Amino acid sequence: MFNRLIIILCVMFIFYTSSFTAQAAAPSNFKIGASISDITGSPLGRPMLGYGSPTQTTLGIHTRLHARAFVIEDPVSEKRVALVVADLGLMFDSVKTEVLKKLNILLPGKFSDDNLVLSATHTHAGPGGFSHHDIFNVSTLGFDFKNFEIITEGITQSIANAYRYIQPGKIFITQGELFGVSRNRSLTAYYANSDWHNFEHTVDPTSLLLKFQSELGKDIGIFNWFSVHATCMSNQNRLISSDNKGRAAEWFEREFPNTVAAFANSNEGDVSPPFDVDKDGKRKKDLDLDLKLVEENGFQQFLKAKDLFENARQTLSQRIESRLVWVHMPWVTKGCTAAMGYSFAAGAEDGTSDVPGIFEGMRSGETTVAPPLEGIAFFLRLILGGSNEGDKCHYPKIILVSTSQDNPDLLPETIPFQLIVIGELAIAAVPSEITTMAGRRLKKTVLDELGSFGVTKIALSTLTNDYSGYVTTFEEYDRQQYEGGFTLYGPHTLEIYQQVFLELAKSIKENRSIFIHPKRASRLSSLRDYKSKSWWDEKQSSERFGSVLSQPSTEYQVGEVVTVEFRSAHPKNSLGRLNNFLTVEFFKDGNWQPVFSDQDKETEIMWINDTRSECRGCLKSKIIWNIPDSVLSGIYRIRHFGYWKPANNKKVNRFEGQTQAFTVSNPKF
Repeated sequence: MFNRLIIILCVMFIFYTSSFTAQAAAPSNFKIGASISDITGSPLGRPMLGYGSPTQTTLGIHTRLHARAFVIEDPVSEKRVALVVADLGLMFDSVKTEVLKKLNILLPGKFSDDNLVLSATHTHAGPGGFSHHDIFNVSTLGFDFKNFEIITEGITQSIANAYRYIQPGKIFITQGELFGVSRNRSLTAYYANSDWHNFEHTVDPTSLLLKFQSELGKDIGIFNWFSVHATCMSNQNRLISSDNKGRAAEWFEREFPNTVAAFANSNEGDVSPPFDVDKDGKRKKDLDLDLKLVEENGFQQFLKAKDLFENARQTLSQRIESRLVWVHMPWVTKGCTAAMGYSFAAGAEDGTSDVPGIFEGMRSGETTVAPPLEGIAFFLRLILGGSNEGDKCHYPKIILVSTSQDNPDLLPETIPFQLIVIGELAIAAVPSEITTMAGRRLKKTVLDELGSFGVTKIALSTLTNDYSGYVTTFEEYDRQQYEGGFTLYGPHTLEIYQQVFLELAKSIKENRSIFIHPKRASRLSSLRDYKSKSWWDEKQSSERFGSVLSQPSTEYQVGEVVTVEFRSAHPKNSLGRLNNFLTVEFFKDGNWQPVFSDQDKETEIMWINDTRSECRGCLKSKIIWNIPDSVLSGIYRIRHFGYWKPANNKKVNRFEGQTQAFTVSNPKF
């Protein structure tokens, strides 16, 4: 009996170890590459995109913005797809069209509308002005060609470099659940759904992760989807920040050097971070609280991704399929002319507009719009060339503004739908923000159709390829909360999405092409450029650009804060020339070595107008270094870089400056 038991145990051990070895030595059935590029726009004076406030202009940098790209290729069929996540508030077709134009010069014939997937993290702390639709440029004071060029060039380079670095490898897939970093902000609408009882949670806690590894076992990076708004930074913030998604990526890339970590969004339409509220239930406006929440929220997303990454075992089989169609929503059965409701103007809990007389839940037949408000709305529509037609189709939405014949490009009406299949994974690329329940229903539609095709998991990739507001369920739309007021195509929008993605899934299963409507024409040539005031830079005669105005103390302890000031120039002079405005340097082995830059969360840089009467046209930069407990004891200094522009001369000149040296003491090192 004992011998038989030993034999059984040995057989089980051999089977287990063989199975594990087979998983660990899974074949390299793809070619994969990854890369990251900077896309940080002007850090001074540029209105931010996200909260819709023209007074929320950039003042400095908390962390820089990046585009992270992965290229995946089937070496047999030579089919490929590029997945990109950019630290942007929204993604627009204007960006994708320009990126494709640039890629076709660098890599002719490699990428098209069908196999390029561009997503935004949804940070509300980045410069705006890069949409072809007027409504999304209103609060950012127009289109900004410079920011548009920085974004499109950075994304293009990330894809091109990922393709150049392509190598044999494999892709692991895994998922888990993450709690405590997200909450449903629109429960009034959520509980209107007839099927809410079928789900344990009011948010989708799924964290789905792809792990990329070379055939030699080298980790290349991860691609993660998780549902939460990137609104840890409130509408009072003035610093460019990648927010929680970008910080999660930065945590991962610091923990695993030489990897690329992309953190994309999923069905986050009604999902926000758990920010602090005051006694009236409104969000507290405090930059220190914002920064703390960014770190906590991003760190938790990173920890979950790290756990999934380290325990990933299942590999994706060798298969790539991709389809994209354009749909003119008003032409589809039950579709409406694009329109925003008054409830949209109330804003979500992340950043309410606080406009008297406008609130969530404004419904036709129940709410009367005050004459002064309707007068303002009429004036807005007149300026934008919009209308307030289509009430019957949009019922019970009270329309604030809709597209019209005078301005058919005010809001997007022809939008892209994309479906990708990689092995057992389907990626539904959604050009909008979709709520928790709407996302669940859409995912079920796709999985039900592709289950027989071998698809077992689905990633809902929101804010992808374009932006067309929100998608709610029919029941949620009826409540006309913020999300319903921003569902552009009426109460049946989700049904249209389900039908289109069903047709995409069928076309993949049946191995056929699909076409619905023509692609929307580009408006780039007709757009007017946003022009900020372009003065020359000034300084006092006794100074030079880069002069230190406020030196650090001579000694610090870890945990303390170093604050210095330099005579500086407008940072817009440096766009396209610099991708870093500062370094914190450590003196080691007779040389100064950079240890922190403006990318790191331990530093901040902001530009301030000099208030002294003798230099009112001058700018100074304020640099803050929060000394972490991980630094070594020793000698440090801070450097600042930039370009300045002389009066009556278009030529710009580089400058740099450095503080005096100071010591940092760390009892641990």
